[in-house]
Amino acid sequence: MIVPGAPLKSGKWYYEWECVSNGTHQIGWCKADGSFQPGRTDGVGDDAASWGCDLGRERKWHNGSESFGDSWEDGATVGCAVDLDAGTMSFSKNGSWDGPWGAFGRLARPHNR
Repeated sequence: MIVPGAPLKSGKWYYEWECVSNGTHQIGWCKADGSFQPGRTDGVGDDAASWGCDLGRERKWHNGSESFGDSWEDGATVGCAVDLDAGTMSFSKNGSWDGPWGAFGRLARPHNR
């Protein structure tokens, strides 16, 4: 989800994404100075200014990747939550925050570039 011209600097934010086909889908959050751009091969989380997850490959991404969560299936709903004041990010699957979803902590806040 890209919202040009609407920088998020504080507060708690959330959105949901519905998986309509299995495969490689990196979803998450990106700072304004991130290299992620739609239509390119760089996904959200591939650089130090973005964070994402890909449940097709069961990885979470932030300037590299590591094991994360479990796979998604067609029709799964993935929730993406970020608390910019606390510096945390979490993901849910089908409304559940339980399980091997992991999270990111100590995020670099957008105003602390």
